[in-house]
Amino acid sequence: MDKTWVRLHPLSPEFKDVLLGFLNHAIEVASFDGTIKCPCINCKNQLWQTMEVVEEDLSVDGMLDTYLKEPWVWHGETFEAWVEGNEQGLQEATTEDPPFHTDGGIETMLDDLYPGVRDTTEDPPNGNVPPPLPPDDVRRFYELLEETNKEIYPGCQKMMKMEFLVKLVEHKCKYGISEVALNSILLLIKCILPKGETLPENFGHAKTLVSKFGLKYENIHACPNDCILYRGDYHNLQKCPTCNEERYQPDDGTRKKPIPHKVLRYFPLAPRLKRLYMSRHTAEDMRWHATERQNDGHLRHPADSRAWKHLDTKFPDFGGEMRNVRLGLATDGFNPFGNMSTSYSTWPVLLTVYNLPPWLCMKQPFIFMSLLISGPESPGNDIDVFLQPLIDELKDLWDNGIDTYDAFRQETFRMRAAVIWTINDFPAYANLSGWSTKGYLACPICNYDTESERLDNCKKIVFMGNRRFLPMDHFFRHHTVSFNLCTEFRAPPVPLTGAECLACFSTLNFTYGKPRSPKVGEKRPRAPPQADSPWKKISIFFKLPYWEHLLIRHNIDVMHVQKNVFDSVVGTLLGIPGKSKDSLNARLDMKKMKIKEKLWPAESGPLPMGAYSILNREKELFCKVLAVAILPDGLASNIARKVHVKERTIHSLKSHDCHIIMQQLLPLAVRNALPPAATVLMLELSRFFRHLSSKKGTEESFHKLTTKITLILCQMERMFPPSMFDVMVHVMIHLAEEAALAGPVQLRWMFPIERYLHTLKEYVRNRNRPEGSIAQGYIIDECLSFCAMYLGDTDTSRSRPKLNCDGVYREVEGGLDCFRGGGRSLGAAEDFLLDNKDWELARSYVLTNTHVSNLEQRKFVANAQKNKGRKVSMMQAENKALADFPEWYAAHVNGLKLQGDPSATEDLVALANGPSKLCKRFKKYVSNGFRFKVRGTGQPGKTQNWGVFIQAEQTSYASTNDQNPKDGMVDFYGALLDVYEFTYNPDRKVVLFKCDWIDSLRKGRGLQRDEYGFTLVRFDKCIPIYRDPFIFASQALQVFYVEDPEDPPWHVAVKTQPRDLFDVSSTNEYDPCDEQDIQYATGDTDEVPLRFDV
Repeated sequence: MDKTWVRLHPLSPEFKDVLLGFLNHAIEVASFDGTIKCPCINCKNQLWQTMEVVEEDLSVDGMLDTYLKEPWVWHGETFEAWVEGNEQGLQEATTEDPPFHTDGGIETMLDDLYPGVRDTTEDPPNGNVPPPLPPDDVRRFYELLEETNKEIYPGCQKMMKMEFLVKLVEHKCKYGISEVALNSILLLIKCILPKGETLPENFGHAKTLVSKFGLKYENIHACPNDCILYRGDYHNLQKCPTCNEERYQPDDGTRKKPIPHKVLRYFPLAPRLKRLYMSRHTAEDMRWHATERQNDGHLRHPADSRAWKHLDTKFPDFGGEMRNVRLGLATDGFNPFGNMSTSYSTWPVLLTVYNLPPWLCMKQPFIFMSLLISGPESPGNDIDVFLQPLIDELKDLWDNGIDTYDAFRQETFRMRAAVIWTINDFPAYANLSGWSTKGYLACPICNYDTESERLDNCKKIVFMGNRRFLPMDHFFRHHTVSFNLCTEFRAPPVPLTGAECLACFSTLNFTYGKPRSPKVGEKRPRAPPQADSPWKKISIFFKLPYWEHLLIRHNIDVMHVQKNVFDSVVGTLLGIPGKSKDSLNARLDMKKMKIKEKLWPAESGPLPMGAYSILNREKELFCKVLAVAILPDGLASNIARKVHVKERTIHSLKSHDCHIIMQQLLPLAVRNALPPAATVLMLELSRFFRHLSSKKGTEESFHKLTTKITLILCQMERMFPPSMFDVMVHVMIHLAEEAALAGPVQLRWMFPIERYLHTLKEYVRNRNRPEGSIAQGYIIDECLSFCAMYLGDTDTSRSRPKLNCDGVYREVEGGLDCFRGGGRSLGAAEDFLLDNKDWELARSYVLTNTHVSNLEQRKFVANAQKNKGRKVSMMQAENKALADFPEWYAAHVNGLKLQGDPSATEDLVALANGPSKLCKRFKKYVSNGFRFKVRGTGQPGKTQNWGVFIQAEQTSYASTNDQNPKDGMVDFYGALLDVYEFTYNPDRKVVLFKCDWIDSLRKGRGLQRDEYGFTLVRFDKCIPIYRDPFIFASQALQVFYVEDPEDPPWHVAVKTQPRDLFDVSSTNEYDPCDEQDIQYATGDTDEVPLRFDV
């Protein structure tokens, strides 16, 4: 039977003719009491229906997809006839990979892991062949190949043994099944399998087989006091030569082998980097930075940065090979037990690969754990002892490289690698760099030129020399009263170069190891006196030949800086005990320093109010804004639970919550709660972090941010007490300059590292041996992640789609733009019959916003306006033409079709005739990286995913008699009411959002802007729903609305950006308000800003 007619438009004459013939034939040969099986999507050949019902079902719903691929036995087609008519298709189908080997299968994975062992049918280009493998690798390949080709039982074709075992290990890891339970399940499966089954006896054997696809790690014994590693010259020692501590724990006679006091687990780097090139799934991505990256002067990736290019220029032999690997090194400690009352700290050392695209290089499958340093104590400055094997390997990878097979180019090359910087919090910055981040010289960028002062009453060191970073002619340099009573004409500090750092080490003397724990009755040994120098050790990284030449060696982590600044600022504004920097001691320090005299404490009564001080009512208003803010899914946790309005306090916020509040909610909270000067200051502080965290920028834009943060800190210095300015507030002044050197902070901050530490914590099963559990879990997860690329249905962090992934992009060859687009529905679809009014509105919107029909519409409207009557206005003529256009266009296109005009394509005919009124309706839909939910669904009061924003072209008339209307872009804000999927024919679908739009056409009615530039909307002033409620799902951007407690009908609209969407061509920066004049926020006079309205 000919089945091509099923794909025709159901309203076309051809479809109706062939459908009638199909039904008549079925009635003749396959009917029962005048009825036949209905093969539509809903009936599924299960119901007997009359010919008329089947005709209607197939026209509206379409035929069941699976029935299209089978013989139509319910409608008179024999199996033999179907085979004969589909012989070519069957032959093609048998040559395809089976469905569970959609990405190559395990044999393909073995060919990638052991290239060149088996002969291939294709000769590699230029005669390049993979390097010969050692005999052990060849033997291992054939052993794995034999296991791979084994059947689970004789005759089993659905799944082979090795694939089953991989999935078994996957399910154990995914669902946390114990080995005991899995052993029982395995035995139960073996009981029901036929004779000759080949499954292992227990899970231990299964794990052993699967782990052969993974990589190994080494156990290196360490001194319990972190003095040495027992490797190299110390390999056979039984005692530490530095502290004389025993290598092994005392033996009670029951142990088969001695147990070391401390173990370092080392995961060699080179084999893991080689796999990235040996796998056909990642080899091409490793070249992205050189072949796919846009070179337009914008910073989107570390490869765009001056730091990357400087290394390539300094070492052209390294930079000349695009496949040489650039790495970032990160480390931090975490408690593997998840119990913060337990003092235990495990330190992994992680490496990220920057050759990959920005959407991959900080994702967990491409973060390699290189070292796992055992607890219970932090290694501190002795971390260099544990870094030795990694540094030795990195040095070898730089000096000699390693032969690597490139599966993309099918050739062997010598791969080299370099660590271009480290990523860490501020304490770990000191441990890795050797520069102490405590004391008077705590800033490693300002180094010896750091300006600091100790506050005797607050007992802390503060850093207030921010005017040094201003232009030399700035008027703040001449002010004295509002600063430190002195003018400031010094130049800003200059960071130390690598050569200058090495020169400082010449007189440094440092011994690794912690003081030995005293025995019972023995006094604790006194630590040796430290030299009065900020350098506490010679960093082991300087053993790398290129390290001293790097422009930036250690990054200041934006995540921790932002968290500390947020705690200081919000704690001071709300007066939170323990976090506020404004206290009696702070005021006494001002008095001792003889600055800000009007803020000195009086002998009795409350403290004088500064420009930053707010009343209790204003504090409640501040907290209320945060408490009523309902955010989209995944943007942050439920912040309202952590805000106490009556107590006027906030507590237990995570770093990401602080990130969201600082950048998006803080401006809303302060707009009505703070005095004007303090409000402007907080708005610009929020704007600074928002633009610093952008995924795209330029060196010029980051230099401007440095100027901006300098002014912000100077204004804060005029306004806030000196106790505010600890080192974490001070280092803000260096963040933008680091971004100008190294690129966006998105790829250099600790957020992905902290998430990865949480993953490592989940590996802990044996609480007596947490590091052993982590190492085993990491190896298994690494193995499964690699297998997932070849087994398409394996669920791992590499194969699992992201939370708001749009899904498969619909691309129809030669199709119209309206039928293309991504997006995916969530949850079950509902069949819905649209009424005539909504159908006409949807049809009209698609015609207006499809390029080919929009051109005809413009001509149609222009002609109508040109030929309008004398008493008809331009607006009336346009409205009448827009209403008449769909029917005219349908008649016009159908006429072209009848004439045989080739321009009347199948798509054009479908577009002109409109969709079926029977559509699919969804409650949830993902588009453009946003998760949308129809208003009223989900958890009321917990999430808000129904806010929609679109910028659209609008024709504006000054009046009904206006003869010269103007076209312009208008911002529309709305609420999502429904999601419809319209079917034009079985292959042509369009998803539309139906929204309730705020009236933004009449000024001040439904939309207005306040004095700071915030956009406010009110939902009781909307455009009538019958006007134009529809937009394409692909056009929708997401906003959320926060109620204004001072004027409840109004809500502040805040635009959001998708978290995992990297649009390398976009420059969108969504600010909730306008840029403020920070330079004159507190005036231009040399006076301390105070609050005079109370």
